[in-house]
Amino acid sequence: MLQGYARRHFMAKIVETVFGGKPSHAERELGWNRVTTRKARRELQGEFCYIDHYHQRGRKKCEARLPKLLPDHGRTFLYFTAGPVTSDFIVDCLLDCGSHVAPDFPEVRTLVLLQDNGPQNHSRRTQFMQRTIHLLYYPPYHSKYNPVERLWGRLEQHWNGDLLDSASALLNFAQTMTWQQQQPVVTLVQRLYLTGVRLAQTAMALLEQRLQRYLGLEKYFVLVHPLPIPLSG
Repeated sequence: MLQGYARRHFMAKIVETVFGGKPSHAERELGWNRVTTRKARRELQGEFCYIDHYHQRGRKKCEARLPKLLPDHGRTFLYFTAGPVTSDFIVDCLLDCGSHVAPDFPEVRTLVLLQDNGPQNHSRRTQFMQRTIHLLYYPPYHSKYNPVERLWGRLEQHWNGDLLDSASALLNFAQTMTWQQQQPVVTLVQRLYLTGVRLAQTAMALLEQRLQRYLGLEKYFVLVHPLPIPLSG
């Protein structure tokens, strides 16, 4: 099949020899776009030479459209615990994940967490808020827009309905799945966390002074200003 310049050259020759150089006749009889055939005739006559940039067509990756966007490291970190999932558990796992990823992005100074509005990590959870920095929450019932949901779907497909009757079975399925052509880093957290840990009202009032809740999105977009670090000496 002819493409690009070769196709236009063929169309121009047909218009010149069969239709007397009239693109409108070729459009009526053959359905060829008259704009394309006019372009082809100009190329044939040596007026212009159009260069086909096929590689620049279509939807580009985010890295191409936003050159300042850092590339995805492609790694997945899964954390499991035999105890309750508390705010402290979530933050400790985030810190551990950050320690693995941070060396790849030494220029990053601000962390933005995209997360659901679960009971242990919502923006009114005092223990969670005092230990985080920058939060973006998905609105209720919008989990399909959360990229991690696709990871959970892949993990469920990998389990394929098997009975998860032991910690070893659960960890084995998690370790052997593949996501973005890589196997995840799986960690079983041995520490047990206490539930019900929260800040007192006075401590939370002080914390709220460091919170910047965006107008109209107070529950879903929160910036936590870190405490100033005194200079030594």
